[in-house]
Amino acid sequence: PTRYDAPIDLGPGTVKPKRSWSRRIGRGLVGLVVGLGLLLALIIGIAVYLQPLRTTAFSSAGGSGTTAATAVAACDRLASVPYDGGARSATLPIEKVEAAAAVKACSSAVGAATAGEVPRLRTQLAYALTAAGKPAEAAQALAAASATGYPHAMAMYAEWLIEGINPVPYTPADGCKLADRAAKADSPHGKTMLGNCVLAGVGGYARDPERAATLFREASAAGHTIAKLSLGMMLRDGITAFDGAQARRLFEEADRAGEPRGT
Repeated sequence: PTRYDAPIDLGPGTVKPKRSWSRRIGRGLVGLVVGLGLLLALIIGIAVYLQPLRTTAFSSAGGSGTTAATAVAACDRLASVPYDGGARSATLPIEKVEAAAAVKACSSAVGAATAGEVPRLRTQLAYALTAAGKPAEAAQALAAASATGYPHAMAMYAEWLIEGINPVPYTPADGCKLADRAAKADSPHGKTMLGNCVLAGVGGYARDPERAATLFREASAAGHTIAKLSLGMMLRDGITAFDGAQARRLFEEADRAGEPRGT
């Protein structure tokens, strides 16, 4: 029998019949499937390409907060300064500061923290730099923190000015004025430094032992060991009043707090 699509022999010039509709549909479906496959592959490729960008964007948007918080916490843990009323962690004597780690953490924290936290963190950076034996960098950080009006930074920088701690020049007048500002902001270290100024009568302040004793007493009540020593020596030597028992108690408290001059 003759196939339905076989050419009919009509002699010369016979025209072959057109392909059947079934074949056309079959080939069309194949093309459609291939096209859909290519489209799916393109979509997958784009998704794979964009995934790292999405991850990076997410890290920049949300991850930065976590990074900043981690840096701030590390700086607080490694370099909280004694007598700083704004300290967020247990304070450390300078000989126990892990200097390299503290400098790294506090440098990162200063660059990542909110504006309100920067003065405290910059003060701690100065403390860490001092522990690392970098006084010039420490002085720069401390001056910057003091300029913001952060109480303990002012008190610390006042000490450097009053004593002329290298590389800060000896300028007791500036130091005592700064200590006065810190004392008015209720800084125990500021009160101690101002007490030294009025006890010695330096930096433009008249000698006033009674006022010095009051300042030392207030700072002692806040746990400042140097203030305890200063008040104890005044009581021992009878500068304002003699009280040997009270002087001994203050010396013992300073000694228990780790102050070697209390012994």
